[in-house]
Amino acid sequence: AKIVSEKTHIPRIVFIPRDLADRLREWIKGKEPDHYVFHNERGPQYPLNPKHVRRAFQSALARLGYLKRDASNRGWEYHIHGLRRSFKTILQNAGMDGLKIEILMGHDVGIDRSYYRPSEAELAKEWKEYERYLMLETPETAISVKEREEIIKAATLQALEQTWLALNPNQPPEDLYTNAARFELGHDPDTDEKMRILRTAIQSYIRLVKEFDHTQMTKAFQRAMTETEKEKKKRKRKRR
Repeated sequence: AKIVSEKTHIPRIVFIPRDLADRLREWIKGKEPDHYVFHNERGPQYPLNPKHVRRAFQSALARLGYLKRDASNRGWEYHIHGLRRSFKTILQNAGMDGLKIEILMGHDVGIDRSYYRPSEAELAKEWKEYERYLMLETPETAISVKEREEIIKAATLQALEQTWLALNPNQPPEDLYTNAARFELGHDPDTDEKMRILRTAIQSYIRLVKEFDHTQMTKAFQRAMTETEKEKKKRKRKRR
């Protein structure tokens, strides 16, 4: 499919997994060229409200039991924009060329693009090799449910590790894994255990920061009150 970026207004080719492409072909049957692919209940001449898309996405997550708050307890663990990150992570973990992934996502790849820009045919060839990792249905050529789960776990773990490093860059996740293996588990943690370790560490860190901020604010307020009282006493003495 050919789309135009809302940010750059530059058209680019986007490849769609076969199972989704088949569904889209069925969906657009009978529609006119100027009709919206995704429209509201009034008809194909009227665009779908992005808020409704977000609500539908969250409703689907809720039915599946995945509508959960993130570590900050302010956002959601899964959101629509996060699908782009999943797209990138899944293809990276599957072994697809990083430059081609960036081009498929519409990112500006800088100097690399000046020296080497894959042709549409090269992108299509690469896509055919790796699209099975993104397919929702599972034909013979697609990956198994277990493989898909492992890829999703790897993507989730990578996101958690990046979050932890953003919060505490001086302590790599490997330190947490080593401590857990030594003092809690008695063995090297697997992927599920690593995710649990990181989630606990992130929640504890955020809670500690909040408590620290509250304590610091309380102390600052008390100091300000003390200074105010001292200033009042000085003024009284001067008046006398």
